[in-house]
Amino acid sequence: MHAVKMFQFAVHRLLVFSLLISASPVLAVSAATAQGRVTDPLGAVIPNAQVTVLRNGSVVASARADNDGAFVFSRVEAGRY
Repeated sequence: MHAVKMFQFAVHRLLVFSLLISASPVLAVSAATAQGRVTDPLGAVIPNAQVTVLRNGSVVASARADNDGAFVFSRVEAGRY
């Protein structure tokens, strides 16, 4: 169970970082793209992982990572998740 919590924390950090980097306040962006790769605590790729974006406890988007653990969320509203 500890590995699952670490995985969720890593995905959360990745999503927040991706949204902060891709959302430019100068351009007044209201939507962003969040992308990343799902890995375990040792850095091994987790293929076909279910990735969910939550905001205030509600599901905003959900996707399945590909065989390389990569995922993309397009047009996600910029903000904290």
